[in-house]
Amino acid sequence: MGWTDTVFEEPVRVQFAKLDLIGDDIEGVFAGTEERKNNFGKSEVHILIKTGHTQEGEPVMESLRANQRLLAQVASVKRGTKIRIEYVSDQPNDGVDKQGNPLKPSKLYRVQVDDGKSAAPAPF
Repeated sequence: MGWTDTVFEEPVRVQFAKLDLIGDDIEGVFAGTEERKNNFGKSEVHILIKTGHTQEGEPVMESLRANQRLLAQVASVKRGTKIRIEYVSDQPNDGVDKQGNPLKPSKLYRVQVDDGKSAAPAPF
């Protein structure tokens, strides 16, 4: 077996992606996942996507906070794969939070990867 070094461009700027409205999407090159602590000390997993370059040629990385469902959807995606994540709908959650307020709905996403094949023709 031959070993080959991977190529990784260290991001200079990471910005947080927000998919707030149904239909919003992010597209780029999958750069992996990263666990980090939020402002309240709780662990979150973020999906890193390289979306382009600055005018100076530095890579631009966007970080999207993942829920459990989205994390499972990207689990099989390999680093370096072209990826598109689209916010498609909400799923209501039963129950209440610590203050007794109804839980916010979970965001549902559609995850697509570029398999390198040409797109199928649209049906008529």
